[in-house]
Amino acid sequence: MNIEIANRLVQLRKQHGYSQEELAAKLGLSRQAVSKWERAEASPDTDNLIMLSRVYGVSLDELLKTDEPIPEPEPDKGVKVTINGKPLRFNKDDGFFFSYGDDDENCGGSTVDADSHVTARGNLVIEPNEKSVWQEFPFPIFVTILYLGLGFAFGLWHPGWILFLTIPAYYSIVGWFSGRRRHCFLRAFPYTLLVAIAFLCMGCIWGLWHPGWILFLTIPIYYAMVKPIDRAYRRRRGINAIEIERDDDDDDIDDD
Repeated sequence: MNIEIANRLVQLRKQHGYSQEELAAKLGLSRQAVSKWERAEASPDTDNLIMLSRVYGVSLDELLKTDEPIPEPEPDKGVKVTINGKPLRFNKDDGFFFSYGDDDENCGGSTVDADSHVTARGNLVIEPNEKSVWQEFPFPIFVTILYLGLGFAFGLWHPGWILFLTIPAYYSIVGWFSGRRRHCFLRAFPYTLLVAIAFLCMGCIWGLWHPGWILFLTIPIYYAMVKPIDRAYRRRRGINAIEIERDDDDDDIDDD
């Protein structure tokens, strides 16, 4: 309670000729409670305010009326969010965008539309739904047409079917260049799939099943060499140590 309302309570009590004891008796309270109200040390609750308005014959608005202007609400300044010490700013003028970078207003940054999938778990992971030209390219249809052309024109139904194994490899590589860069390119590169394709080509075309199988021995060597490069890459991108360790543990489990 502010001092102006407290003084008004004193004024109303004296205008009606009540002492603090008499007013307290009417309200069923102690004199100390009334005294605290009038010294602005406490505020009457809703029930007591209603009783006071009835005793004095005034409305609640008149009872609590003050000359102090009602402050205008401050404009919403939003909430400042930082990621690894850098500000994250939102702009909803044209859809839903954010910028991530330096504090200056016109700094460069990343943008995603309102339909993008954004998750945060210690850091920011962005998976834009807007597809690039290469992702929109109907690669499976292209492979099918190429396979049919090789089959009808040259009778290469076998081993032409191996072309279909390039489809997941294509989207894995294109997806990385389109923004899914949680890992470095060497780690995201579908090396295991490419080894399988090379092995099938060597076996089906040239009959080199042996020693072509030796190619599979290069897979653990490849990922052992790429692992420290990938860790350095993710540290540069601000992925926290806990997630790096968790991903490394997952990789170890997959290797086992």
